[in-house]
This record gives sequence, structure tokens and C-alpha cells, in this order.
Amino acid sequence: MKQTQTKLFDFSDAGLDFCAGSKALFPDRFKKMLALGYNVQTVTGVTIVGDQVTLTYGGAHGYVADRVLKVDSGDLSLINNGEFWIDSVTINTVTFTLDNIPSSIANGFSTRIASLGWALEYESGQVQLYKMKYLDERNLYVRLVFPSIGATRGSINVCVGKTANVTTGVITDVNSLPQFRDNLNVLAGFEWQLCYLASATYDNYNYSQGLSIFGRACVVGSQYHIALMINNGHTGGYAGCTYGILPTVLQKYEVLDYPVVIGIYNANALTSSGSVYQFNFVVDNSFIYVGSIHAAIDPANNTNLIAEQSAAKVVSSFVSTNIDSFNTSLAYPVSIFDKPSKQHLGFIAAGLYRFEARYGTSPPSSRLESPSTSMDIDLAHLLKIHASNTAASASSVLWFCAPVEEVKIAS
Repeated sequence: MKQTQTKLFDFSDAGLDFCAGSKALFPDRFKKMLALGYNVQTVTGVTIVGDQVTLTYGGAHGYVADRVLKVDSGDLSLINNGEFWIDSVTINTVTFTLDNIPSSIANGFSTRIASLGWALEYESGQVQLYKMKYLDERNLYVRLVFPSIGATRGSINVCVGKTANVTTGVITDVNSLPQFRDNLNVLAGFEWQLCYLASATYDNYNYSQGLSIFGRACVVGSQYHIALMINNGHTGGYAGCTYGILPTVLQKYEVLDYPVVIGIYNANALTSSGSVYQFNFVVDNSFIYVGSIHAAIDPANNTNLIAEQSAAKVVSSFVSTNIDSFNTSLAYPVSIFDKPSKQHLGFIAAGLYRFEARYGTSPPSSRLESPSTSMDIDLAHLLKIHASNTAASASSVLWFCAPVEEVKIAS
């Protein structure tokens, strides 16, 4: 049976169908991905052949392969928390693999695409407070403040802490980012900037309407992490951004006992589009936090340089033929450094990795092709690969990959 801990969502999925510019839809769509699930359908028939279960629906269901299906009632809801990796689909059927299948399964139950399994603890206005998990199962609170509709950037403020007041929706952890613990509206600064354009034009766009401007977008995540791979609409050739909340293994200090939050920094007023791209060699636009500690992913000598260009570091996108005759790229853990001192603090433990690619033999980087999908050959896991552009040049890219695999292996 395939893993169901880590889920994949595409902004084009039926039940989501939004783009990085559709600010008015952000609160609803994030709630569906993080906590509720989406696209509820009713099963009218069940067929079992060997270890394959095929569910039939009364019409087009809108599900796609490689999502995790959540069964809400009946015998299947009691197995694996009712979650099953979708192997294949037709217009009105879904097939998945299941060991030790019950002898019979009655139809008439409902299904949906499973959420990441976060708990929505508070919601009011533009604020949502969620509970996710450390890898050791401790609770962790995530506060999201969504943008208002109108001529403002499509940015989300993110604050992560160990404690929160679920009655007021305020993060109470003293080691969290102070400016985002209790704000009721989006503040300029540290952002998940899904849309850099300060415009109301796209507020209710669906995926197809926004495709030419915002391109592809996806989310990979679990109870323990989230990675967003989006294109923020910038027309200058550097729209790619990778954001997330990722588990860490760092030095044993209380102030470092937090996941890393990857975002972007834009000091411009929210009513200004600005000209900001995520990993910048001149202006420090990429902000990475561990709690309230400002971190970096490279120990660069330039104080403003938060990460090195991939294209400048390697002479090939693949390991040498002395190692592998197949064109194989190797990913590696993301290092975390203390930004002021450049001291190495540790690593992102799971969920997001880097790899180096030489321009000309790299994965696709355009907004219509990235994030792209690849495969971990050894483990047979899907990988979402995204170009986070460091400058206007197409050769100036940081490559990230988010495996659709378990981030916590329980013994």
C-alpha cells in the first residue's frame, strides 16, 4: 500500500481551481488543503480485483491520479485512517491498491481529497490559526494572515510558535516573529508572496484564467511540513518562488527548536507591486526564519547574498559516468546558517531538498512548465521540482525538489 502521510495538491485540482493571483480565494483554498479536504463525491459502486479497489461514481468525479483519497464512512474509513493513494482514474472511476481488502464493501459512502491533516483552531476575518506537528508529535501553531481583496499584493503573513491562544488566534510564543503574532491584516515585510502584483484584477481568477500570468503551482505537505511552489506573476523572467514550513535538525538551543519558515521580504507598501524576486544577490529579499532567528541557506561572504547560484557551482547537471551511466541528478539536504555570523546551525530534516543543475541541461524553469514532476528512481516516489529564480537571467536559478514521500518513518 502506498504512503499517504505526504500529500500533493495542484492549484488546478477540481475543488481548488485557483491561481497565485486569486486573493479572494486564498482563505477558502488554504483551509481546504490544510484541514478540510475538497471535492466531495458519492460512490455508487465498488469492485475488487486482487489488491485493486475500484470506486465508481455516478458521473465525472474530477479526481486525478497521485492524490490521496479520503473515505469518510463505511469499512474503508476504518483502514489507514480512510486514506488511499489514487493509482489511476477514468472519468467516473478511481482505483487504488489495498492489502487485506474486506470481503465486501458497500457503496453509498462519500469521498474527498484528503487534507494535510492540520487542525483549524481559530478563524476570524483574514486570520486563520492552525495546529500542525513537530516530527516528535509535539504541537506547533501556524498563524496565517490573508490579504484583503483589491489593489494590494497577494501576500500571506506567516507566524509559527509552540503556544497560542486559540480563543483570540494570537501566537503567544516569545520566540516567534513578534510583528506577526497578532496582526489582523497583512503587513509588508516577511511574506509568502503568491502574487507580486498590487492589483484587484485577478482576485477571483480560476486556474485557467491565471495560467498565462501565474503559471503552474502546487503544494506538497503533511502534518509535519508544507512546501509551496508557485510563480508570482513577475514578467521579468524570475517569477519562481518556493515557500514553506519545514522540520529541522539544528543545534540544541531553545531558540532554534523550531521549523524553518522560508519566505520573501518586500519592504514596499502592499499597494505597490515592487520589483522583488526571492533569491537576490543585490538586495536581501529572501528571508528565512527559525523561530525569530534570521537564517540563511548559504554561508556567502556578501552580507546580502542568501544563496549561491546553482549554475555557477556545477559543470554538469548529472553525476559523472564513472558513477552512473544514466543521467542522474542528486539532491542534498538544505543547510541552515545563522545569517549574522554565517555559522552552520544544521539542516532541514525532510520535505525539501536542493540540487544543482547546469543551464542548458536543467529541468524546465518557465512558469508554464515549473514546477515539474520527476521520479526518485530508487524509492519510486514522485518529486516536484521548481526553479526559484535568483535573478532575471535564466541561468540564475536555485533548484528545489519536494518529494511526495513520508517525512516521518515510524518504527
